[in-house]
Amino acid sequence: MPSDRVRHRTVPPVAEEAELVQEPHEHTHEVPERSLLPQNIALVLLFVMLCAGLWKDWDTDRRLTELEEYVGDARVARDQQAEQLEELVRQQACGFLDRLPAGPLWDPVREENGCGPGMDPSAFDPGEVAQLMDSYGVAAFPTTADQLYAMIPPPIGDPP
Repeated sequence: MPSDRVRHRTVPPVAEEAELVQEPHEHTHEVPERSLLPQNIALVLLFVMLCAGLWKDWDTDRRLTELEEYVGDARVARDQQAEQLEELVRQQACGFLDRLPAGPLWDPVREENGCGPGMDPSAFDPGEVAQLMDSYGVAAFPTTADQLYAMIPPPIGDPP
């Protein structure tokens, strides 16, 4: 159903010609000072972040250098300690080997460790040698490694 009301469109009033013409304003290339402030703040923040990053890199490099020096010193100390321990073991082994009689069984071991020649087999008292042999249950002085290993008693606590 059509409405009985008449619809009117309102038309804006036409501006007069004098109002439409605007006077040109001046054009300058000067930037107001207040617009430089955010740029300056951004540049200062960027500079501070750059300095902080460079300081952190320098500090990290310094710490890594200290760590590398510590590890290198620890490695040298470990190597020296290992050499000292090897020398101590060698000296103790030589002390033991030098009290054994010279012969083909122990001479290669002595040469390998840089030990002395060992004792002259004739320096041992035959009665003491026989008593020692009986206590270990062997009939003659060991001349092979198997005979020597047979003389060594098993460690305490190991099952038979």
